[in-house]
Amino acid sequence: MAQITDVTEEYKNNANPEEGILAFEDGYEHSSHMDEIETARWLYKTFGGNLILLKESQRQGVKTADYLWNDRLWERKGISSSKYGTIDLRIRKAYGQIMEKRGGIVLDFSACRLRMEKIISYITKSLKERAHGQTDVIIKHGSSYIVLRAKK
Repeated sequence: MAQITDVTEEYKNNANPEEGILAFEDGYEHSSHMDEIETARWLYKTFGGNLILLKESQRQGVKTADYLWNDRLWERKGISSSKYGTIDLRIRKAYGQIMEKRGGIVLDFSACRLRMEKIISYITKSLKERAHGQTDVIIKHGSSYIVLRAKK
């Protein structure tokens, strides 16, 4: 089982808001990825760094990640369901999309009615079983966020 640690303060302390680059990979389809673009802007404004939005494609039947952030792959998943099974499935799919150069997962619960405590409980349970190596997970809920690190 993986060890889960809250690293929110580490992210806050190392943040350089709006420093670095925010760019799009050649051929990026803007109109069909508005949620990914909005999250990328939030990441850049909150943490900074070099953030490239990746065009959608598939490699060996698996969708590529949404971002290359500080030379690591990150996947964004919007979650509106309050069911553990659905949340766990989204995390499992996200892991598959970042395996090549693992960075992390952004889980956006802004459209979900669950309280942050319950969200954290579900995410922790899923990460304990699904973690591979070290992965950071940013849990965004409205204007608040926390960052968990899963390490196996």
